[in-house]
Amino acid sequence: MATYLECRTNRKEDAAMLRRATMLRSLRLGTALLGALLPAVPAGAQEAWPSRPITLLSGFPNASGIDLYARKLAEPLSRALGQPIVVDNRSGAGGNIGLDVVAKAKPDGTTFGMAQTSNLAINPTL
Repeated sequence: MATYLECRTNRKEDAAMLRRATMLRSLRLGTALLGALLPAVPAGAQEAWPSRPITLLSGFPNASGIDLYARKLAEPLSRALGQPIVVDNRSGAGGNIGLDVVAKAKPDGTTFGMAQTSNLAINPTL
């Protein structure tokens, strides 16, 4: 059986651990909020995005599931962004050709790719 002094010491240690955990949780939350708010401040030299048409690449042939989803997604996005979205199909190699084009595209934020799990999760591990 624990003595009164041991119980008292354990309670003090538990309270200190709880304070540290609460402080760390608050620090993490504050960092996350700061990280979320900083990108919302636009840089002075940047133009509004998107300033030109967006390309949505599908690595599969016309009328495939991913192509249909890309075309269905392009309409509301185009209305919301105020820029046309061009769906481009580069089929072959199970979608890898289309993703290769996306990976080698100019990094200006106007080229996006549609893929499936095997392209994004399985192929890199092979």
